[in-house]
Amino acid sequence: IIRVPGLSPTTHPGYVMHDDELGWRYRPNTQARHSSAEFDVEIAINAQGFRGPDWPAVRDARPLVLVLGDSLVFGWGVQEHESLCGLLRAQHAEWDVRGAGISGYAPDQQLLLLRRLCAEQHPDVVVCVSTANDAYETVNDVMYGLRKPRFVLDGTTARLITTAGPEG
Repeated sequence: IIRVPGLSPTTHPGYVMHDDELGWRYRPNTQARHSSAEFDVEIAINAQGFRGPDWPAVRDARPLVLVLGDSLVFGWGVQEHESLCGLLRAQHAEWDVRGAGISGYAPDQQLLLLRRLCAEQHPDVVVCVSTANDAYETVNDVMYGLRKPRFVLDGTTARLITTAGPEG
């Protein structure tokens, strides 16, 4: 697997910050620009620390759909309205779609984030997006030069190993 650090929204100092439990997360209310030979997109992180519009403080009657994942949910390389969650919002106005994609997140981090968000948001539907590289990322405690949590088998139970600091 080849990683190109210069193209990673996982390590962008403008909006990525350390999180003791999750490894990293996005700094709320920040903006940046990602430019490469293939694309040039604006990145706006909302008040909750995710790409996309702010989440309303009070739920309306629509079903709340929480979408978790990595760069595919974040919308790496596309404008927010072209991302998975942007397209879902545009095509399904009857749903309250809230994207919680953090680039580089493996399923272990998504599980921990889901626990945090379920307690706050009480979603009706949770969509977890996964890709082939997630298996590799799940078994490591350092990815993209950053420490991350992981679960290890301890007999018949999974034991969480948390991050010790911001650097790998």
